[in-house]
Amino acid sequence: LSTELEVLPKLALLAAAFITYLSSAPEDERREFLRQWQSVVGVDKFDLRQFLSTESEQLTWKSEGLPSDDLSMENALVILQSSLRPFLVDPSMRATEWL
Repeated sequence: LSTELEVLPKLALLAAAFITYLSSAPEDERREFLRQWQSVVGVDKFDLRQFLSTESEQLTWKSEGLPSDDLSMENALVILQSSLRPFLVDPSMRATEWL
């Protein structure tokens, strides 16, 4: 438990940085920057989906029409965690169905 509490601020920093700086980045850039940031803060593993949502929430989103791939789930988390609503470009209409 103490180890988890020790790493919690670092995980929160990674989540905030992801939402702030990587929300509009392509998937490959997201992975690369996140890998670099993890190295800088000293975190071996970080999963935005696990940190900001529960499995139950993800299943609910999937049942509402959101694809279960990492990119779609991360984009959903960005939408839900942002104080401002982003401008969505959704040619596949998947986000529209989910929202």
